[in-house]
Parts: sequence; C-alpha cells; structure tokens
Amino acid sequence: NHQTRVRKVKHTWGKRCNKLIFISSQEDQELGAIDVGVPEDRNNLYLKMRKALEFVYKNYAEDYDWFLKADDDTFVIMENLRVMLYPYDPEAALYFGHRFRTTFPQGYMSGGAGYVISRDALRRLNLFAFNNTRFCPINNMSEDRQIGFCLQNVGVVAGDSRDEEGRDRFLPMSLKIMLPNFPTDNWIHMLTFYEPVNETGSSSGISFHYVKNHEFEMYEFLLYRLHVFGTPWSQRSLPPRLEVNQMQNQLNYWSQENSTNPYPWLKQD
Repeated sequence: NHQTRVRKVKHTWGKRCNKLIFISSQEDQELGAIDVGVPEDRNNLYLKMRKALEFVYKNYAEDYDWFLKADDDTFVIMENLRVMLYPYDPEAALYFGHRFRTTFPQGYMSGGAGYVISRDALRRLNLFAFNNTRFCPINNMSEDRQIGFCLQNVGVVAGDSRDEEGRDRFLPMSLKIMLPNFPTDNWIHMLTFYEPVNETGSSSGISFHYVKNHEFEMYEFLLYRLHVFGTPWSQRSLPPRLEVNQMQNQLNYWSQENSTNPYPWLKQD
C-alpha cells in the first residue's frame, strides 16, 4: 500500500500530525515507513502493532503526549482529536476510541476507527504488559482486542469519547453505513459498548473508517477547502482542563463501566 493509501494519508490528514510514522514490513525513507520485522499477514497484525508500540516507546515516548494508531483506510480530523484530548492529563493511564464489548470487563477500542493512548498508557504497555505473558499473551485474538486486553491488565482506563449528545466521534464503519442513523442490521450493533443514539454523526467527529483511495481527497476538500457562504467558521473555545481530583473521579467512573453485560439496550428473548 506504499504507493496508494499510505501516500493518500501522508498528503491529507497525516500532514497535520506532530509526527507521522508508517509501520510496515518494508522500510521507505521517503514516506517515513519503518520495518518492524514482522511479515505482512492479517494473522500478524497484533504482533506488528506490539512491535510498533515498542518502537514508538523507545524513540518517542518523552517527545509527545498522546499516540494515535490508525489504519491506512482511516481518515482522522486531527484538530477535533486535539480538542477532545485537551482536558485530560497524558500522564493518566487512559485511552480513547470507539469502544466495543467483549468477554473481558473493560472491552476494547476498535482498531479500524483508530485509538489514541496516553503517554502513561504507552509506558505501562512497554514496562509491565509486553514482558508479562499473563498480562499480555501472544495469541490469536484480533489486534485491537488484544491491545485492549493488555491495557486493561495494566490499569489503563477506557475513556468515553462520545460528544455531549452521546454521538460517536470515532466511527468504525464508513459514513455511507453509519449515516444517517446507527446501523442495526450488522455486527457493529451487537458489539458497540454504549447505547447508540438515533443520529450518528457528531459535529465534532474525529475518525472515519473504510475510506476508499479516491475519498481521501474528497474528505480533504469538504473539510478544509469548501466553505458555505454565510456560515461562520467554528470558533469554539477549548474545554477546561480537568483538575487532579476531577481527573481521578472521571477515571474512577469510566473504570466501573462493565463490558460483560452484553447489549443491555437490546430486547432479550
């Protein structure tokens, strides 16, 4: 994908990252692709991600506050991501994304929608999880689910990234499927952690998955170049930063939300 989607990412939303790295099985200095020594295979995605997080921790852990993982068919609005993260301390054990339910209590964040982990979460993964097979075994779980399992086991809390109306900011499916209402006829409805609201699209949306090659420029144009006459540009003020006690209360609240009571909003026969 070096000549297709990776280039699309680099020349659209990727240029708004403070640092952009592509993890690959083939080094490409022009694109900034790093070979982590894991062969390209869907069964190797977790191991590849693990090696990527080890590389990032070793080389960049103290240079940045938050670390975003996104697929090469995901489009991210970096400005909205930064605003969402602004209240939170990167030294808190915390991560965000589109939260899914599973067999372990905290659940996990969808890999396709992208997830963002704090500096402390990255530190805990590398110091306590990756060197302990009880906390973080290598098995056949999907990459996102396995990373979520490892994060839970070292005390990293899964945060709530929805907006004030309960609408998702990280979308694990394409806009075509997610709009205008949350889909009820496929697997995502059975996995999503929070009860969906009728109107899916958040005005402060962060990520969209399953973006086709030609759609990267379309998103770029619609988001950053097109302006509707008579409508002002968004000038919302930044949210307040959380004080230490507020941060701890928020983490405690999120940590009590449980994934193993499946689909409480669905009718059970």
